[in-house]
Amino acid sequence: MSSRPLAAQDTERPLICGGCGYDLRGASGRCPECGRRFDRHHLADRLIPWERRRQIGYIRAYVRTARLAAFQPRVIGEKTAMPVSYRSARLFRRITVVMAWLALTIALTMLRADLRGRLPPAPSWQQEWAKLLTSPWSFGIGLGGVAIGMYAATVATSAFFRTRPSPRERQGRAIAVSGYACAPLALVPVVIAAWAVPVSLVGFAELEIERLRWVVPIVAAGLLLLLLRTTLSLLRGATGCGIPRLILAGLLLPPLWVGLIVLTPAALELIAAFLVLVVVSFS
Repeated sequence: MSSRPLAAQDTERPLICGGCGYDLRGASGRCPECGRRFDRHHLADRLIPWERRRQIGYIRAYVRTARLAAFQPRVIGEKTAMPVSYRSARLFRRITVVMAWLALTIALTMLRADLRGRLPPAPSWQQEWAKLLTSPWSFGIGLGGVAIGMYAATVATSAFFRTRPSPRERQGRAIAVSGYACAPLALVPVVIAAWAVPVSLVGFAELEIERLRWVVPIVAAGLLLLLLRTTLSLLRGATGCGIPRLILAGLLLPPLWVGLIVLTPAALELIAAFLVLVVVSFS
């Protein structure tokens, strides 16, 4: 055992701010760089991995955080016992949504290229949905609407993490933790890659596009259930709420998410069509 005083040992131990990466050795109670509170009894390796991305690397921190939030959300929810960076959580949410959206864009672009050669000149009413993919304008507007809807759905989740009445600091931590509820969306690129690789190898001609009518809803339902499980677990861990609030969130969140992701592109399509009619009428 070392004979040096404990105070000297504590001063020499690395102590990094989870918000800005500033060296906190010699500081007391609050980071002099970003003003964030800290506790010397909370080790850095107990922080959310994404908050230590500057020390362990962005990719490693993101993968660890996404895995924890998606499959062990209770671990993330318990982090409200110590400071949680809202800025880091918001960045994680934005990166996750962008990655999921890019993966969907690639998949829909591949599907669109195949549908354009398969659909007849005048599709039947059963194939009306395919017009959104075959029309370049509808396709672009729809992709923009999906991006807005996905991000709006992840932001709306944080409304359930408000813990009133409660200390302001705890409420801020709970809202910050809600930013990690979107972690299951990080699986979207993995699922898309698992589908796109065989498609690119064997081609669409060897695959039945009609099967997508069954596969897509099943995969989407599984992802929705995983999102709901992660969100409810984070909600319970971050706010300590009771069963009634969990049931209410479980009933309201799925239709809210689906409505934002589906209705936002539809609303943009209607607005675009209205604007086109206005322009044509005036011309």
